[in-house]
Amino acid sequence: MARRLSAVLLVILLTVLPACGTRKPGPPPTGSPTHSSSDLGSALDQFVGTSTGPWLNTRAVLVSHRGELVAERYYFSEPEERADVFSVTKSVIATLIGIAAGDGLLSLDQTLGELLPRQRSLMSPPTRRVTVRQLLTMTSGHTPEQVDRIDPGRPGYVAALLELTPERSPGQEVNYNDGGPHLLAAVLRERTGMSPLAYARERLFEPLGIDTEPATRGLLLSGAGNGDFAWLTDGDGLVGGGYGLQLTARDLVAVGELYREGGVRGGRRLLEDDFVTLATSRQADLPVEDYGYGYLWWVTPVAGLDAYSAVGRFGQLVLVVPARELVVAISTRPSDPPLEPADQLAMVEELVLPRLP
Repeated sequence: MARRLSAVLLVILLTVLPACGTRKPGPPPTGSPTHSSSDLGSALDQFVGTSTGPWLNTRAVLVSHRGELVAERYYFSEPEERADVFSVTKSVIATLIGIAAGDGLLSLDQTLGELLPRQRSLMSPPTRRVTVRQLLTMTSGHTPEQVDRIDPGRPGYVAALLELTPERSPGQEVNYNDGGPHLLAAVLRERTGMSPLAYARERLFEPLGIDTEPATRGLLLSGAGNGDFAWLTDGDGLVGGGYGLQLTARDLVAVGELYREGGVRGGRRLLEDDFVTLATSRQADLPVEDYGYGYLWWVTPVAGLDAYSAVGRFGQLVLVVPARELVVAISTRPSDPPLEPADQLAMVEELVLPRLP
């Protein structure tokens, strides 16, 4: 069942996200460290160590069950290493939009024309009417072909996005692209009066225990690549809404646990429960049975159970299966061919789920 996802998700991911080089390490050593219950850690080591192809580029696999790490395995990596999470960044931007909505700074049905008044004159009438909700569900009508013609590393990227006229009718169909999430980053900057990174540090990263110091600077498409925290920016200094974050595998688990716990972490509510429910349930249909799109989260059932995931190119994954109180985070190195999300979901179904109590 999980493999049906590749027909939609993989085509989308591999055609619109920025490219990156590849690395082909030899057979991975036994996973390290450390957190491992029953035989799950050993099973992961054996699976990765005896696999061929893209699985050999696995950096880390972490499994959290009922809020506790039951397996934490690293391959040519270590817990402190941060890596490019690619489009998992989109799910983080959605989270910040949800927090801002809970803070009363915006509503999901407000339009770009209302939220970015100083740039309203740049927008075509259809663009002025695009809502936050449509940007969250990739139904703004902008196509990846439109967006990909604009260089995010040059000044004026947001203005150029706002000048685009949607090629599809807003609200009708999913057109996966990086431009819509980047406009959400612009909305956050406008409505909070802060950079999205500063807002994230205060309202999301620090409460989740995500360390953002030292922070490496860099432009979108250029990469950071030194293992430090980074959130790459466009040519005007706005952090990327569609990609650009570098996080640890434990950071990915923390994001997943926030959603699994309904927006509460450490006894503190960060996200409204209603937003979590909407963000992780089908808000827009995809042309594959049982699959849908939430608020920059993929609705991806596993073993017949409701589940949702944040997915980044080359195999970056945060998977949440609420009924099993499960969060799985996978970090990988770039590979050609890439590690497909469908194969990751199949691994969780066949290897992880049977070993949980």
